[in-house]
Amino acid sequence: MNFKSAIHALSFEGLPVKETSYGFSLILEDEHMAHSAECGMEHDGSISLSVKTPNAPQRREFVGLKPGDNYISLEWFFHPTPLEMTKHLLAAHKLVQTNVRWIDALRATATLGE
Repeated sequence: MNFKSAIHALSFEGLPVKETSYGFSLILEDEHMAHSAECGMEHDGSISLSVKTPNAPQRREFVGLKPGDNYISLEWFFHPTPLEMTKHLLAAHKLVQTNVRWIDALRATATLGE
């Protein structure tokens, strides 16, 4: 499976996925919030999914960051091929349909597809 096949499979399941020059991007939306995610190939050939998540930093280690400032972090998921990443996203999507948040569903299904 390549990225085009992954895009087709994810679109077929109703996920809003767009082809990019490096793989694909999508919006992971549940009733709690929407996360933007990007998937592509890393330098070592593995497939990565980066998901933007709003998190409060544990420490004030960033210059100029004040209490109450918005902070966006990335959470990363890795798989050896687009097929395994697609299986991961589809398994997480099934959990989201049972009222699980996307980020929690991705964490819970991170080892599926490998």
